[in-house]
Order: sequence, then structure tokens, then C-alpha cells
Amino acid sequence: MKQQFIETICLKNGSFQALDWHQARVDRVFAEAFPGTNAFDVVRVLSQNPCMLTTENESDRIRCRMLYDQDEVSVSYFPYHIRPVSSLMLVEANEIDYHLKFADRSQLDALFALRGNCDDVLIVKDELVTDTSIGNVALYDGVQWFTPAKPLLRGTKRAQLLASGLLQEREIKKIDLYSYKYISVINAMIDLEEVVVEPNTHIRG
Repeated sequence: MKQQFIETICLKNGSFQALDWHQARVDRVFAEAFPGTNAFDVVRVLSQNPCMLTTENESDRIRCRMLYDQDEVSVSYFPYHIRPVSSLMLVEANEIDYHLKFADRSQLDALFALRGNCDDVLIVKDELVTDTSIGNVALYDGVQWFTPAKPLLRGTKRAQLLASGLLQEREIKKIDLYSYKYISVINAMIDLEEVVVEPNTHIRG
């Protein structure tokens, strides 16, 4: 079976967001997983597969899902609504590897199943905070937002926020988690501070 990967792109107000960052990640996937094969052009593929969905208002977001391997790309569109996350369960996963955005999410799904009555999991690897099952995290200390220096996946939103200076990288140990005031979940569809959890009251495990 061919190894497949996913790219999730936000379509907002009729415009695709952060396409340069998505192209850069596709390029990295091809360089590692399919060496010697040219990566596809994200903009060209999207132009050949336009979105037929409509939104209720201009602030609505549509999720574009690109599923690909070295030979083929398929594009699908889905209405998107932010899934509320108000509590997180800490789970240890020292062997997990999700450094590329693999289509096979079985490792993440298995961890998500351990969330108990929480909304999602916060994954700890080698005593360091990494990601949730749906995105990277940013932690606020009262002055500055930080993001784990060793995430499971280097997301496009994370890369943008680092480049803009709104985030700084830092190794965040599990034992230091409760010194932060807030944790924000971020991904291609979710902006900084849209989904926020208070560590001292809403993290378990």
C-alpha cells in the first residue's frame, strides 16, 4: 500500500489561507518520503478542484482536505465548525512518531481514545509537552506565548506564528505545565486564542 499524506487548508472568506506554508510542507514530505519525485503545485491543484460549497456568512470556514501520495492528489471540501475543547487529559506516548502529516492517524486516534471525559488529549513524549490530537499548542505565561520546541508535527499555523514573532519556541516539561496561565490549541483551521484551556483547572492526568 502506498504511503499517503494529508494537507488541511483553510478556505476563509473565499480565499485559501497560508498556501506558501502548505506548499513548503508538501515539499518537505516529498523530499523525505518520495526523494527524486517533484512535489505537486498546491495552487495549481486547488485551481483544478474548486470548492462547490457555500457558506452562511463571510466568517465561515471551509476545510479543504488534500490526500496525496507521490502519484495522485485528491481534494475534498467540508463545512467546518470549531470543536469545543475545554478540558485535556495528559497522556504519555514516548514511541509516537507523527513528524509528517500522515494519512494514517491510528497512533493519534488510539491516544484520543484515552481522553476519558475530557474533550481531547495533551500528548507528553519523553516528559515534554507536544501536541493535542488535533493540533499544536501555545502556552501563555502572562507575558508571552510559547510553543513546544519539539512538537509531534510542525504545523503550518505554528510556523506562521513563529515567523510573525507571536510565538516563541521553548522546551516545556510536563512538570512545568501548571506554571502557565492558558493553553491555546492551534492548527490550520484554528487561530491563536480561539480555543483556550486553563491548565490549573482543566487538565487532568
